[in-house]
Amino acid sequence: DRDRSTRMVASVREGFAAFDDQGITVTPSSLRVIFTVVPMFISARYWQRQMRGDLGRLALAPPITATRDTEFPQLAAAARRLTRSTARLDTALTAAGFPPDSPE
Repeated sequence: DRDRSTRMVASVREGFAAFDDQGITVTPSSLRVIFTVVPMFISARYWQRQMRGDLGRLALAPPITATRDTEFPQLAAAARRLTRSTARLDTALTAAGFPPDSPE
């Protein structure tokens, strides 16, 4: 939905900004542009459509579902460490079921 897409874009945008603050360049540049340069409402609509289409249904949903209880808690913990745990990222990860004390 639009709210989830907007929150996802906001948290990724914040994570990219945290990387930028650390001198880390996000690649590929197309992802950096869609998440940081394109206005939030356009980026959120873009990702909302992508998640409803083949990309979401065929490429993202199966591995996310399969690893939700195994790899995703580790990815959440790594994202927090790498970005020095930003507020929006913490909120997004917690809302997705990965509170700050999730096991690594």
